[in-house]
Amino acid sequence: MSEPIKPAKASIFSPVLWQACWRLGTVLLLALAVGAAVGRVALVMALALGAYLAVQIWNLLRVDRWLRNRRTEAPPDMSGPWGELVALVSRIYRRKVYHRSRGRTLLREFQQLTTAMPEGAVLLGPGNEILWFNSRAKEWLGLRRKRDFGMRIENLVRHPDFIEYLRRGEAGEGVVVYASGDGGRWLS
Repeated sequence: MSEPIKPAKASIFSPVLWQACWRLGTVLLLALAVGAAVGRVALVMALALGAYLAVQIWNLLRVDRWLRNRRTEAPPDMSGPWGELVALVSRIYRRKVYHRSRGRTLLREFQQLTTAMPEGAVLLGPGNEILWFNSRAKEWLGLRRKRDFGMRIENLVRHPDFIEYLRRGEAGEGVVVYASGDGGRWLS
């Protein structure tokens, strides 16, 4: 019998870290060599570290500007750890845009399907707040778009059986209640 495959552990020593260390080490070695040649090792090392820090701050400012304006600005072309960060954020942002677009498409399709239904339909959010309703539900429940979006459905349909049904949260069994008002309808 073979042993189960264990997931690989994430290491803090990623290729990006090694690349950053390699760059900093190269800068320090060059500064040491130049400092030894001119007889001012401490001064040249300080200047090299200052220049390295200035480049890092410049890259940070470029990434910050791009993050603030990423809808209108292309991602900066960077290498090393900053380039990896920009690539990761770009990928996450593209995925977010895709899923948001997909959600809108599915909602439009749902609205088109339910608009053609002869029955009234109300789409509720996780807290039983009204997210959408079709014209038949608008007519039967007296809903208005600007007033009733985001309102909890219990505030409009106050029948105890309906409130208990919502509290249970079981979609399998429906509940039928009598809605007094214009025409007095039975709602399910």
